[in-house]
Amino acid sequence: LTGAQAGIITDENYCRSNILKIIPNKINEILKKKKVPVIAGFQGSSENGEITTFGRGGSDTSASIIAAALNAELIEIFTDVKGVMTADPQVVKTAQLLEKADYSEILEMANEGARVVHPRAIEVAAAVKIPLKIRSNFDNAAGTLVTNFKPDKIISAVT
Repeated sequence: LTGAQAGIITDENYCRSNILKIIPNKINEILKKKKVPVIAGFQGSSENGEITTFGRGGSDTSASIIAAALNAELIEIFTDVKGVMTADPQVVKTAQLLEKADYSEILEMANEGARVVHPRAIEVAAAVKIPLKIRSNFDNAAGTLVTNFKPDKIISAVT
């Protein structure tokens, strides 16, 4: 489905549009048929029917917003890394995968420049309390599960 077909309604700020609402009727029709809807991220349409795009991180945000509209149990973001690392592995060779993390931790990391997931996607997931799983496209590694988890460590990562 395109964003418009999926019911993603945005404002008219082309290339940086904001999602106003989702009317997930078509998505629900597909789910009722026990099929998996494939939805293009990063775009929707204005109330006037004009195609709009969201800007950087738009696909992450699409996933979270759609999951929230459907009351999903889990949001999975597939990316080119194993999950959220304790530091940039290209800079810090000993960086380790965070298996679990708190929404606020990951949001802070994203706002400080970690590009593993877009801040808006985290904000949406946290607001509706849907766990967010960040994992790799390239292997079956567990990735990072982002929830209301409170770590024992004072410092989890460096950006």
